[in-house]
Amino acid sequence: GLVLVISAWNYPIYTALPLVAYAIAAGNAVILKPSEMAGYSSNCLLKLFNKYRIPVRLQLLRILSIIEGKVEVAKAITKLPFDLICFTGSTTTGRLVAMEAAKNLTPCIL
Repeated sequence: GLVLVISAWNYPIYTALPLVAYAIAAGNAVILKPSEMAGYSSNCLLKLFNKYRIPVRLQLLRILSIIEGKVEVAKAITKLPFDLICFTGSTTTGRLVAMEAAKNLTPCIL
């Protein structure tokens, strides 16, 4: 399936990477959306991913993608049909994510 992982601003790497690893280990492709409030961490993850995805570049592109952007990007992404959405963050934002996911009957881990 396809899993969307939206990480928190206060633990951007520690909340995202284990979820990404578990989702890939379960045979899913993952789209990671780091928090826009942790811009340096987000950019660092993107640079490291681009640097170390060595010999199997095309295959890794199908398994993991990292999308940076502000709130508008997150809103647009959550409207897409995923098989699972994992979100770590505030309850207010979690409700918005769950409402968008419900439109596609996408299960959520909040």
